[in-house]
Amino acid sequence: MPPRAFIVALALLTPLAASFAGTGEGEEAPAPPQFLPAARSVSNWRAQAGGNLDLPPERAQALASGAEEKGVTRCVRLNNYWCVKGVGWNGMLAADAEGHVAFASAEEGAAVAALLLRRYYLSYSRRSAQAIVSRWAPAECRVVRVASRASTIPLPPIRPSAKSPVGIAQTRNKLGPAPDALSTRGVGQTLRAHWLARGHGKIAKAPTRTRIAGGLPPLMRTPSIAVGLGEKPMAMPELKLASLTMPGLEPLRPEPLRPILNCASETNRLQAYAQKTSAGVAASPDEDLALFTAEGEPTPNLARVMENMSAVEIGPLRADKAVIAAGIARAMEAIRQAQAAKEQASR
Repeated sequence: MPPRAFIVALALLTPLAASFAGTGEGEEAPAPPQFLPAARSVSNWRAQAGGNLDLPPERAQALASGAEEKGVTRCVRLNNYWCVKGVGWNGMLAADAEGHVAFASAEEGAAVAALLLRRYYLSYSRRSAQAIVSRWAPAECRVVRVASRASTIPLPPIRPSAKSPVGIAQTRNKLGPAPDALSTRGVGQTLRAHWLARGHGKIAKAPTRTRIAGGLPPLMRTPSIAVGLGEKPMAMPELKLASLTMPGLEPLRPEPLRPILNCASETNRLQAYAQKTSAGVAASPDEDLALFTAEGEPTPNLARVMENMSAVEIGPLRADKAVIAAGIARAMEAIRQAQAAKEQASR
């Protein structure tokens, strides 16, 4: 037994032996592993992690006994060091909300990962790291909204010597001359102010002619401020804000937004994943990994690729070589049994 496995087993059996000594009861069979939905974990994930992750013995013991959880990801709690998704796998207890499988043991998770890589390589002809990881961990692009076209209306220059826009000049011609001191000095210089100061009871007659030129567009309705003191309310036509338009402003109306997919970050993630997967196996992520022979038998590259992939899926941790080898052996044994059963049925 490897030193790490011995220490982990000792850490798990110590509290059990103490309980036996206190109660005098004999040894009972351990409870089968169960998926705990509230904790999103399998009940035995600590013991599995302590014995099947590539850790120093002292840290494996601390993790198995519950004293440490540094670097533990969701898939470690599910005994699924390759974050496999799907249904119907051997050893499957349940699945979380995102579809990640919860396995009864880490060895069963390794066996399913080996079977899935064999299917990718032989059935789907995904033989490079880039082709495998793009299907294993597909990109999840974000939907963003952008304008269909950019505005091409130039902004007017802001200079002291800049001429007024044509629209302002036309409006000034319609309004007549610029306002004089009578209308700009406030209420104190108006006819009504002089009348109130003198205390007269009669209202001074308004000028017979107005300075404002005729033919102006209708103005917005405003409230009368002195009805009953001699001022007669003036009837104003209805005016809606929607009818107020200015030539040249229609092109400035914002264009409707259209959705696009933003996959830039996911592309970088998949490239980094493929680069780490092919490390020590192929010269580039686009080369054949040579995971299986033409007869479907695994090569040593399969164990190395599985180790590299687990370091990405549950990083900074990684699966131990022993559990990977046991998983591959278990997967190939299941394939041989299935082939034998198929041949037996065809006879």
